Amino acid sequence: MREAKFGIWVHFGPQSAGESGDWYARHLYKEGIACKNHLKRYGHPSESGYKEVLRDWNRASFDPAR
Repeated sequence: MREAKFGIWVHFGPQSAGESGDWYARHLYKEGIACKNHLKRYGHPSESGYKEVLRDWNRASFDPAR
């Protein structure tokens, strides 16, 4: 019998402010899901980019129930 392993990786930091997954910053300036989410929440990345997302992140305002 093999030993079963199960793992979960969670990242809660400035990158999580974009709410678009682990590669949010990498894909922000490409067309795709992260770009669409950023457009909806922050506007076009050329005017409000990843630096604005990082500036707005605040761990004290974390609300896991939301």
